[in-house]
Amino acid sequence: MRFSYKRMGFVKLYTGFLIVIGLSLVGAVYSFMTANKDKEIIGSVNQKFLPYLEDLERFDLLFVQSKMYITNWVFLQYSERDKAELKKIHAEKYPVLKRDLERSVENLAQFSFDDTYKDKDSLAQIFKRFERLLQTQKEIMLLLQNFDDYQNPQKLLSAEAIIEEQILPQTDTLQVLLDSAVEINKKRTQNMAEYVKESLNVITLLVPFMSVLTLLILLLSAFYIYSAVTLPVVEVKTQLEYLSKGEVKTLATINTYELTISEMVEALRNLHAKLHLTAKFAQEIESGNFAAQFAPHSKQDQLGNSLLEMQKSLKAYAEDMESQVAERTQKILEKEQDLQIAYDELQVSEEEIKQYAEELLITNEQLEEQSKKIFKQNEKIIDSIQYAKRIQTAIIPQKEELDQAFGENYFVFFRPKDIVSGDFYYFRTIQNKMVISAIDCTGHGVSGAFMSIIGYTILNNLMSQGLVQANMILDNMHLEVRKMLKQEKSNAQVQDGMEMTLCIIDPQNSSVEYAGAMNPLFMVQNQILRTYKATKRPIGGAERGEIRHFERISFDYSENPITLYLATDGLQDQFGGEENKKFMPKRVRELFESIQHLPLTKQKIMVEKTFEDWLGNRDQIDDVLLMGIRLEKQN
Repeated sequence: MRFSYKRMGFVKLYTGFLIVIGLSLVGAVYSFMTANKDKEIIGSVNQKFLPYLEDLERFDLLFVQSKMYITNWVFLQYSERDKAELKKIHAEKYPVLKRDLERSVENLAQFSFDDTYKDKDSLAQIFKRFERLLQTQKEIMLLLQNFDDYQNPQKLLSAEAIIEEQILPQTDTLQVLLDSAVEINKKRTQNMAEYVKESLNVITLLVPFMSVLTLLILLLSAFYIYSAVTLPVVEVKTQLEYLSKGEVKTLATINTYELTISEMVEALRNLHAKLHLTAKFAQEIESGNFAAQFAPHSKQDQLGNSLLEMQKSLKAYAEDMESQVAERTQKILEKEQDLQIAYDELQVSEEEIKQYAEELLITNEQLEEQSKKIFKQNEKIIDSIQYAKRIQTAIIPQKEELDQAFGENYFVFFRPKDIVSGDFYYFRTIQNKMVISAIDCTGHGVSGAFMSIIGYTILNNLMSQGLVQANMILDNMHLEVRKMLKQEKSNAQVQDGMEMTLCIIDPQNSSVEYAGAMNPLFMVQNQILRTYKATKRPIGGAERGEIRHFERISFDYSENPITLYLATDGLQDQFGGEENKKFMPKRVRELFESIQHLPLTKQKIMVEKTFEDWLGNRDQIDDVLLMGIRLEKQN
């Protein structure tokens, strides 16, 4: 009997089994390649991308610090620590950070998912703008180098103009570029995380799909075996039964391969059992059981060996992914609240929610109780401050006193920032002379009010001693403030003081004597505004070198009337207007020029309106005090 594979049906069986093995190999290779690709992406993110993002965030912090330090350089004369930090940024921190960023962006050049040239161009533009900003800062640093530079109004105004017209616009533009670069890189990080997640989903779907496809091919093979082998075996059995009875039947349905049918059936049974073990092992891997045991059916068992390799790769990949995701998720959650990857899979049980709600209710009750206590304490504090306001109101000149002295030829525009004020005004008649002053104490609110009480007490005591020379009053106030606050000691804790404008009016001689500490005096005569500069030293505070003395200026109004304007710096320092800038001394002078022809009562209305329009809906930043007095020779 001639043996023939074609007639035995092995060609079709082999074809089906080869398809199963081929599909399994394709799935294993695809899973292995995907796992390696995801591992490469995660490694690139950890080693290249996140360091670049961290360097960008460091650069953002350095930029904000430089903006703060250069502003303090102009507006805080004695901020030596901030000046040292700004110099360190120029000399050390920025060059080091620039080198780190350039190295980080070069590392990204090997990262296939990133358009590195865009990062290089954006980073180069940021460096160019930041270096231009540093150059502008150096102009200010050279302009204000020592104490005398700060006392030069032209240099100080130039520095403030550079801040407003160059530093602030440049920092705003640079902030936009930095925020854009950081946001783009955050989105890239999120996109790569999503890419890895999608790859895992594909692998998860691929394994059950391959198992189902394998099972389908096995069912088709079984059907073929049934039709090509089982039926002939039944026919052989029938024929044998006939022969046992001595009956001879025609064997027309029996092919020439009957002698090998039993071996084929046994071989198929063995194959079916082994394929069953292989499919079961594949299902274990698909369900995530990477510890399942499996032995290849032979050294040439490609499907079994491939499944074992896939098991090892997926196990190592899953362990590595779990470790990497846990570590990076913790870091990202601490730095960027936008990435909520880990929290998406958390589920809270109904009992935990109920317990949390009960705890939250208790916490709310405790917070409500604390809120009531705080409200009561706040009421007490407000009551105390209101009482302090009554005390402060009692010591400043009363309207009746000023009306008696000046009639309708004066106005007072007094606008404290808080309930109590660090600004106050003083008036007293002594030896047929009128002493009037506008004083700005350090700080505002409660701290400023304390200083105002000290200033009033000292000034009033000096008046009681009969001291009526403007410069001598300021000299003695300076000494008394330092003595009262113990500022003459080297370890003095309080270096506060005050700025003031003081005028002594002599109606009998139609003359005015002026002395000022930091605050100038404005005088209008014959429709011409004159500014009398003050001594550039405050009352109190640290004293370097010789004992502080204040200059005195005298002028008369015997021929033509004059209008005096005494003001603290609250109005000129107030931010407002369309561009949210300071009012500045120039606008103060323009205001006086524009209202000097009006009666004093109407001048006050114009000052109030100008201040309200400039302030708009913004917050007042300091106490505001402005006084106007018109003087003319008595008949």
